[in-house]
Amino acid sequence: IQTIPAESKVLSTTLMAQAAAPSFFYFLYDNSSIYSYVLSEETPLEQREIERLSFPGETVTYMTYLSDYERAEDDYTEALAVLTSQGGNWKLRIYALLGESTPDLNTTPIREYEGTGTARYLLYRSY
Repeated sequence: IQTIPAESKVLSTTLMAQAAAPSFFYFLYDNSSIYSYVLSEETPLEQREIERLSFPGETVTYMTYLSDYERAEDDYTEALAVLTSQGGNWKLRIYALLGESTPDLNTTPIREYEGTGTARYLLYRSY
């Protein structure tokens, strides 16, 4: 158990996604930015909380960590799925992590989906 500093952005979040590695997680800040939080009390806060993705004009409605996400046949990756809404439309973007034990993301989505309506949740099932 670690104490989170009072000035941390994570204290105002409404949405989190835990990674497979116990050393970090992702959180939503200001409804449109995804940050990572690294669990390391020895590291200064500005290096523990880093913005990873930003969706100006969109509202992030859900995000989840995907373990062993299939990119192509026999090619798997750890990934972060981010669901957003804007003006009656939704988008789902899936981002590959650069490694299982690091919060670094490839900022170009490996998959993108979109539709009309308001999407608030994602159910991912791996067979």
